Amino acid sequence: MLSGIRGTYVPYRSERVNSVRQTIELPKEKREKILKAIEDIKVGRSCKIRQFARFVGLLVSACPAVKYGWLYTRYFERIKDLALFKNNQNYNSLMDIPADIKPDLKWWKENIHSAFNDIRRDTFNLEIFTDASLSSWGIYCNGKSTHGFWSTKDKENHINYLELLNVYYGLMCFAKNCKSCKILLRVGNTHSFVLC
Repeated sequence: MLSGIRGTYVPYRSERVNSVRQTIELPKEKREKILKAIEDIKVGRSCKIRQFARFVGLLVSACPAVKYGWLYTRYFERIKDLALFKNNQNYNSLMDIPADIKPDLKWWKENIHSAFNDIRRDTFNLEIFTDASLSSWGIYCNGKSTHGFWSTKDKENHINYLELLNVYYGLMCFAKNCKSCKILLRVGNTHSFVLC
């Protein structure tokens, strides 16, 4: 790691880009604003849906600079959407803030001070193409390929399971010795995944 090297910070929207560490970070003011918003959300109490939606929007706006932030906003979005559905899309209606959001609030509170996100680089150590049907499977990587037919027992499974099993075969065949690398998986002809 580049500890001790401060780097050059370049403002970008409401975030800062660290040119040495190649990260995007939140400025101190935005971190403090998020902490205050977390303190203002009182579990077990009621608030207007509009207030909760602003809170969720603030967190979502921070997500590009907070690794795993999207994961810890999904439940808040669901709570907001359910409250809107229940109240005919009226943002001025009151909603109860459920106690089961505490773990996600805690995560934000504990991680906001050190939160950053790497600037995504579309460079991959491997690109593996896989495709499966109900009768067979195939894998291609770096000019090499392999294929086979499903067993009678395998054919009883759902196509999604077979696609994932094929991905497993591809990783075992072409990436079993890879450590700390980025792999682009092109599954079927419609899905792409990145493994880090």
